[in-house]
Amino acid sequence: MSAWFAAQIPEERAAAKTRHTRREQVRQRLYQIALGYEDCNDADTLRCDPLLQTICDRDPQAPHGLSSQPTLSRFENAADMRTIKGLLEQFEQRWVDALAADTEVVVLDIDSTDDPTHGAQQLSFFHGYYDHHIYHPLLIFDGHGQLVSAILCPGNTCAARGAGAVLDRLIRRIKRRFPNSQIVVRGDAGFGICHLLEQLDRLNAELGGIAYLLGLAKNSALLLKCLIQQAFRNVSKPTPCAVLDVPRGVG
Repeated sequence: MSAWFAAQIPEERAAAKTRHTRREQVRQRLYQIALGYEDCNDADTLRCDPLLQTICDRDPQAPHGLSSQPTLSRFENAADMRTIKGLLEQFEQRWVDALAADTEVVVLDIDSTDDPTHGAQQLSFFHGYYDHHIYHPLLIFDGHGQLVSAILCPGNTCAARGAGAVLDRLIRRIKRRFPNSQIVVRGDAGFGICHLLEQLDRLNAELGGIAYLLGLAKNSALLLKCLIQQAFRNVSKPTPCAVLDVPRGVG
């Protein structure tokens, strides 16, 4: 995976002056994040760690360590938005290609989550629901918990931002490989909004075999309907009557 990922990053450096390959930089960045060292500044110390060097395929006895913070920052900035979008779409396609040949039903679970931020990161904003500053990424998993797609969103955006575009892309990719498959989209009330429901209905009309299970947020119209139904049930129930034991008269 790291080799595939690295191959998508533009390489405009002079080969004769290049000390760190893109694959090595991808591995260094991934493993640092996995170990809890998400800040590039941590590389200034960890770049000489023997274990990290080993798993990045660099000889710990070599005179130079892994990439420093400035080098990693240049590496991250080498990927523009077009590159990032291409990486995301290829990641999604790899998941589609990995589905079993006899796949009949595909479940797509969509949700957002809070990624707390600390400092002045770009697009970090306060979110009232989570009560702190966050990024608000959109995540899609399949029915087995496998990550299918992920989109980093600003902290002050709604849960469904970008959901329509990514679902449209994924559903079409799945249908191209499995035209007769059934696709079920599941999500909470954050995704039970009109334009997304209408888009899924249009996709179903065009491609067929698309269903969704999306929550609906509490609102005045639904509350009124519930109150009416409850009142109807209360009225339609038989009212218990008291039976009096009255002695019969003798005539």
